[in-house]
Amino acid sequence: MPAPESTLPSIGWLAAPAQWSTGVTAGMSTRRGGDSQGHLAESNYSFRVGDIPARVTRNWHRLEAAAAVPLTRAARLRLEHGTRIHETSRGNCRLAGDGLVTTRPGLPLVLTVADCLPLMLAVEARGVALAHCGWRGIAAGIAPAVVHALAAATGCPPGAMDAWIGPGIGPCCFSLPPASTAGWADGYPPAGNSAAVAVDLGECLAAGLVAAGLARGKIRQSPLCTSCHAELFYSHRRDHGRTGRMLTWVMLGEPQGEHAALTESH
Repeated sequence: MPAPESTLPSIGWLAAPAQWSTGVTAGMSTRRGGDSQGHLAESNYSFRVGDIPARVTRNWHRLEAAAAVPLTRAARLRLEHGTRIHETSRGNCRLAGDGLVTTRPGLPLVLTVADCLPLMLAVEARGVALAHCGWRGIAAGIAPAVVHALAAATGCPPGAMDAWIGPGIGPCCFSLPPASTAGWADGYPPAGNSAAVAVDLGECLAAGLVAAGLARGKIRQSPLCTSCHAELFYSHRRDHGRTGRMLTWVMLGEPQGEHAALTESH
């Protein structure tokens, strides 16, 4: 849903919520402050949406310098909208799936989004995970899959994990046919007509995390809807697929150097 203007960032990225997880760096870009133009303005981070590659590269380098995180040397994903999770210790790689886990300090995990929810998990000083959570992935069980993968990698129980669900499309702007919500998003009201049901993907994802063993009080969830804020976010659904992508990341360890970002208020 729309947020008060005073809560919106005026810069190019959001840091993880305050008092999230010590010794872990996480963030998500906005569309502000880059070199992309036209319907992709201003900070598109995808090379696969028709942008000029040199502009995308400049956007990556600008964000890398601002966040003081080696984003261009990160482990990345080729998204499948499923539940495949990879544990990795390699940078400069791209793996097919929807989640990454690492216990290697200083290795960023990154993915791009434009409505689907980015999920960042952390076990303090032990490991981090990043997952791409669209409605198909949430319905298929991406939450327990990534929780169990991080627990296996770190040897820590889910109750030791912190979670941040970043900005994504809200129930104000997202609906599905009732048949598509059966068994995973029951109980939501009609979205203005009987042929569609408004779905709160963030709450569905949070419920999946709790069911997997996370404490509800350790789950931080963004109040910002990517579809509502065209000045701030790209949105695949709002823009009918003709749009850019934001970048989201998590890394075990602190940023290296000076940086500044707005922290979301939760």
